[in-house]
Amino acid sequence: MSFNKNRFAFVIVLSFAISILLGIHAQNSGPQISSVSYDNTAFPSAVTLTMNTRIDEESQPVITIEPHIPFELNINSRVVSVRFDETLNSDTEYTISIENMRDTRDKISEAEHSFHTATNSYVYLERNENRNDAIYEKIVSGEKKLLYESETIYDFVHGKKTLLVAEKVNDDIRLIEASKGRKILTEPVGTLRSLYGSLFGDLYVISYVQEDSRSTETYVYDATNNTFELLQEDGNPIEILEATVAEDGQTLLYRDKSDFTLYVDNIYDTKPALPLGVISKIVRYFPDNSGVAVERPERNPGLINVIETFSGNVTDVDLGLTTSLSTLSKDLTAYAVRVDFTGTDLETDVVKIVDQQASDLYSPDPNMRIHDINISVNDEFISLELSPKPVIYDNYSLNSQPQNSTIKILHSNGELIEEVFGSSAQWRYLD
Repeated sequence: MSFNKNRFAFVIVLSFAISILLGIHAQNSGPQISSVSYDNTAFPSAVTLTMNTRIDEESQPVITIEPHIPFELNINSRVVSVRFDETLNSDTEYTISIENMRDTRDKISEAEHSFHTATNSYVYLERNENRNDAIYEKIVSGEKKLLYESETIYDFVHGKKTLLVAEKVNDDIRLIEASKGRKILTEPVGTLRSLYGSLFGDLYVISYVQEDSRSTETYVYDATNNTFELLQEDGNPIEILEATVAEDGQTLLYRDKSDFTLYVDNIYDTKPALPLGVISKIVRYFPDNSGVAVERPERNPGLINVIETFSGNVTDVDLGLTTSLSTLSKDLTAYAVRVDFTGTDLETDVVKIVDQQASDLYSPDPNMRIHDINISVNDEFISLELSPKPVIYDNYSLNSQPQNSTIKILHSNGELIEEVFGSSAQWRYLD
């Protein structure tokens, strides 16, 4: 008992001494990082470092980032904000180093913070004549993983956590939650016509054709709560042409079939959907709810509008040439399939366009036709889907795809990284 008492007393004295030393250190040292926050944990565009003491804003701390990337710096009281001027590479560790950081007590210190970005991957469909159809996830320049297989897979969308698959079940098209084993959903009445979603949430927009009236009803499926809700406005069902889910996981962007208007709608509030104008195609949704790139029916060839999601403000991006397919990075660099009206083959090659200046990016085999182009979440990679000419589609009644399709992955500088047999590529990332 005496030994335990002495040990307890020693611990108290030691703790008291450490507290004094830490207090002396805090008084004698400059600012130290007390907390870190990101605007996006996968591929942050801004990092906020909060210090334990106020920083002398007149001082000039030396800040470096490795690997090097241009950035903007803002210092306000105890907060150091670093905003990157370019998107970060995937699967990369970045280190922010601060030297000569002075606080208001004239104490100087150094600080350092490191973080690792997510890894780019893509999910795709492989249809096979002599064996099961399959859905794979492939890490760029990395391993391939089988996610699901079945005799006949019509369509799929991989949300944030849930893989939703439309497959053949007893001669019907049924929805399967493939990420939960093989859970067949209890669906609304009708024949499945279309399936939309995005990697940013587990909401899915699904259209069903009613056999008696031949009308189409659109439902929002919430995979988290396992509920179907009819998409409607003022009690009237809405029929859509295309849709996607915003990064907050609860806001939909959809094109109404009745008037071709693009609407943005948070399905969990009571506010009416916000119209963003008549469009002909959604080119790309931008993360952080910053906007959506669209094509309009009255557009000049090669003109893309970027619409801010909640304000409706429009920025025109003129590609300066006629394109058949295009996608857009966050800095408004376009990647497009150029159309040449002077030859016998209209579609030629893939170009990179900055400020209306096009440069050759990739020229495919002249016997192949490009039928889709997409960009990774962090704008680092481009996916192309190609098939042999003449294009022959398979006989699937839903989401028919060109036969013998190939997916090619390019770096944004045009370097061919890899290719796989398949179609319907959807970009994702692994944290």
